[in-house]
Amino acid sequence: MAHVRGHPGVYDGWAAAGATGWGYADLLPYFRRSEHADGRNPALRGTAGPVRVPPVPEPDRHPVAAAFAAALAQIGCPAIGDLSGSEQDGVAWADLAIDGFSRGRLT
Repeated sequence: MAHVRGHPGVYDGWAAAGATGWGYADLLPYFRRSEHADGRNPALRGTAGPVRVPPVPEPDRHPVAAAFAAALAQIGCPAIGDLSGSEQDGVAWADLAIDGFSRGRLT
C-alpha cells in the first residue's frame, strides 16, 4: 500500500545493462501518467492519473515511526519531503496508494 518508486539509479542501471527504454527518463512519463500526487513537484510527479498517492497525514503517523524518524534525523540522516521526488536519499514518509483513502482515513 506504500507508493515509492525505485531510485533513478536503479532504472538507469537497467538501461546501462542493455534494457533499452527502461532508464529513469524513459519511465518517468509513465510514472507521471499513472499517479495523482497533489502537492508534489509536477515535473516529477503526476497530477491527474488514476492512482491517488497522498502522503501519510501527520495525525496518522504512528508515534514509534515518528520517534524513529526523529532519531534518524538526530544522527544526521537528511529529512526529505518526497521519496519519489528529486532527492530520494534520506528519511521521509512514504506516499500511500490505498483505494478510498482520504484525509488520513479510509472511507
